[in-house]
Amino acid sequence: MWLPITAGLVLATLWSCSNPGMDNANPNAADRDAADNPPTHDDLDGDGIVEMAWVQTPHIGRVLRVTRTSRGHLSVLSESTLYSNHAVGDRNLCLSVVVEADGERTLYLPSFDRSQIVGLRLIDSSLFRTQIIDRPVDFSASLSSQHSFTGLVQVGGDCAIP
Repeated sequence: MWLPITAGLVLATLWSCSNPGMDNANPNAADRDAADNPPTHDDLDGDGIVEMAWVQTPHIGRVLRVTRTSRGHLSVLSESTLYSNHAVGDRNLCLSVVVEADGERTLYLPSFDRSQIVGLRLIDSSLFRTQIIDRPVDFSASLSSQHSFTGLVQVGGDCAIP
């Protein structure tokens, strides 16, 4: 699936995700990010190319999408449902982490019902669940503070808890 998008928009999105604090003073930042809360932008599969992952409409759609850019287009590599990294009215954007162990990266984020932390790996352009941590997730606290993650590479897409 190809989504037409300008390379400038993708670069701007990646830049804003990698510069936390840019929107923290804006009281409407959480409203904008609520529809598409980006958990990460990182080389998730170890091929040297940065992927961008986000939970689209975390309140109702709950779809995790992993994409990469090529020639000015955003290509969806994989989708998986039943995840949420944002609660209605909450400004917490710190509900995902990426860890590295044995040279492989795993993205962790909450299940949609907040009952579990789920670890996913991108392998051959497909998402696979690799770990389920059975513990409730508090959406008012960062995910990294709720479990003893080792090998942290990235915390949240734009991690700022006001």
